[in-house]
Amino acid sequence: MKLLLFEYASPATLAEAVALLAASGGSAKAIAGGQGLIPTMAFRPDTPSMLVDLRRLPGLDRIATGKDGVRLGAKVRWRDIEHDARLKTAFRKHHALQCGFCNPGMLIIAHALLAEEPDASGQRIREVLSGNLCRCTGYIAIVEAVHEACAAYQLAKETVKA
Repeated sequence: MKLLLFEYASPATLAEAVALLAASGGSAKAIAGGQGLIPTMAFRPDTPSMLVDLRRLPGLDRIATGKDGVRLGAKVRWRDIEHDARLKTAFRKHHALQCGFCNPGMLIIAHALLAEEPDASGQRIREVLSGNLCRCTGYIAIVEAVHEACAAYQLAKETVKA
């Protein structure tokens, strides 16, 4: 098998990464720690001219909420949220994990909200979670679980400040 030739770039800023990707005319691909690109390169359906490595860029490992929705950084990993004891414990205690249909979305959104607003009110929690469809709990257990997790997120934020 012939090795693929491509350029490699490790930009220092997000602006530099965006500029590199834009300048390639669509032939460059970003890598952020996942492995999805490598198998496609091995089997040749994808042959990028350049790999732009995002793994060292700051801020891409965060989730943020805003008026325009939830933003997931390129280095956010589901396992980090799924195994976060603060939410996991509260969701289990309140039986907020029912059929599993909405769990990923609810946990990601709840984590994003509480990381930014650990003192979120019940109204704010309902507002942020309202865009995610739950088929079985009626949201009450989920809202209660997120509200209970607030204390753990507040403690973590205070510990970081100290």
